[in-house]
Amino acid sequence: MSSIRFANRAFEIIVVDDCSRDETLLAGFAFGSGIRLVRNPTNCGFILSCNRGFDAANGEYIVFLNNDTEVRAGWLDELYETLQRDPKIGIAGSKLLFPDGTLQECGGLVWRLGDGWNWGRGQAPDDPRFCYMRDADYVSGAALMIKASLFAELNKFDELYMPAYYEDTDLCFRVRQRGYRVVVQPASEIVHFEGASAGTSTTGTGMKRFQAINHRKFFDRWKDVLATHRFNGEFPELEVERDVRQRALFIDDSVPEPDKDAGSNAAFQHMLSLQRLGYKVTFIPGDNMARIDPYTAELQRRGIECLYHPYYQSVEDIFRKQQTPVDLVYLHRYSNASKYAGMVRQHFPKARILYNVADLHFLRAERQAEVENDAALRDRAAQLRRLELGAMSFVDCVIVHSDVEAELLRRLAPTIDVQVVPWTVPLREIATKPGAKPEIAFIGGYRHPPNVDAAQWAAQSIMPLLRKEVAGIELLLVGSNMPAAVSTLAAKDIVPVGYVPSLDSVLERVRLTIAPLRYGAGLKGKVIESMAAGIPCVMTTVAAEGIGLTGELEWLVADDPEMLAERIATLCRDDDRYDRVVAACKAHIAANYSPERIDGLIRGACALE
Repeated sequence: MSSIRFANRAFEIIVVDDCSRDETLLAGFAFGSGIRLVRNPTNCGFILSCNRGFDAANGEYIVFLNNDTEVRAGWLDELYETLQRDPKIGIAGSKLLFPDGTLQECGGLVWRLGDGWNWGRGQAPDDPRFCYMRDADYVSGAALMIKASLFAELNKFDELYMPAYYEDTDLCFRVRQRGYRVVVQPASEIVHFEGASAGTSTTGTGMKRFQAINHRKFFDRWKDVLATHRFNGEFPELEVERDVRQRALFIDDSVPEPDKDAGSNAAFQHMLSLQRLGYKVTFIPGDNMARIDPYTAELQRRGIECLYHPYYQSVEDIFRKQQTPVDLVYLHRYSNASKYAGMVRQHFPKARILYNVADLHFLRAERQAEVENDAALRDRAAQLRRLELGAMSFVDCVIVHSDVEAELLRRLAPTIDVQVVPWTVPLREIATKPGAKPEIAFIGGYRHPPNVDAAQWAAQSIMPLLRKEVAGIELLLVGSNMPAAVSTLAAKDIVPVGYVPSLDSVLERVRLTIAPLRYGAGLKGKVIESMAAGIPCVMTTVAAEGIGLTGELEWLVADDPEMLAERIATLCRDDDRYDRVVAACKAHIAANYSPERIDGLIRGACALE
């Protein structure tokens, strides 16, 4: 058994020796100072040994780990982070594997008469059904984490079930009775040598016989709760989702990569919002049906079911196999709305369909055509307008991130329900480490043509002015998929950084960021992420669209190189103004991009009462 104290990310290991007569007698000589040994004077059984080990523990969290197990990398962090992420979770358990790698258990079901069922037993461990965090009737005490205060409040494992069996199931039911969730976290994997300690027969004279004895005790205690469960073996695929009340399918081209583009971040945050509103969310990567880690794994560890090849071949294959009604289908980007809106109507006629445009392609193309004076691009923009408006006619609600886009759509298609919904942006504290010379950064994913144009404009039109105003200033060009058109802008004071795993490493060294977009559409993630970190962003009108800047923040917006350079230079020199802008940035993000506000807007788009 292991107890975890995370105040300083430390942990303690407590081994309970239940009166062993084998080599365990010498364990005290083998263990180092980091392992504490508690030896029972007489054989107490599993329950009393666990409770005694808990009494010796000092940690904030307690983990029960069987002696017939082998742990896999990251198992403990995954359990801890699951409990940290959601205070409503009372118990988190691991996915258990047989030594041959097949699945032993991914959480458990309890049927109406009290029989337990190992969900997924004998199946492939990478099957999507067994790879996402979900609520379970119970998780095995072979690998279970609970907050120590909650375990004490419940008076530990109930000695009614001495010496062993059903104590973990009973604990899970008592935790749920207190209003907490019991979840299995498949990202935490344990190899369990089932039966190595107590055997497998419930009819003999060994320890396993207490499983049958305690079955009756458990049923007598919980029969009123179990009355809502199905009988043994009846529709397990439905029973495992007994408490699911609303189902949402979320379709995007590929798995969102929030560290690389704003559209992915919006998709990720909207899925989390749907979860908070009570939906079981299933994600479908419609364009490639691929599992792409670490991004798929991150969705799964947060409780989002992800469907992928080879278990599913296509979006239509998923629709055909869907056994239960779907309440909501969320289509992200035009490519998916155009392909699947009609198919959704055919397979799920009662489902509400949301279509998030991410940004209006036709508006971006119109603006690009204006900047480049390109007649062919104007024709393409007109064609995109017809196609995008056509896709909107199939859905119940269109989501945009910018009020400018909402007003345009309401004018062009007044019968379409258009809702402005940005995404959650948490405030972040950045420990700034200014260097010897002032640094500024432009951040953007370079698959997006407006960002390539903005980087070129910043290097060629804004930096020559800044060199005269701010001695030693340096421009960092940051973002994924950087093409030669951007990397070749490198100069003594222009540094093409490219992709960084975390923006914090950039934001902690720069004085401010810039967003010199000459065309584009939608809400600009690069701007609001910078503001959320307390780093001012000097931007163009296009970059500021949808953010609703007022007061001190309006001054950050300009559209010609001279005015942009003047504002950048002022923020580099004027500490008082800089501090006022920083405070205004954080206040604006807190007021407009909190989970509570976004959940309210998503609730409206979903037409939830």
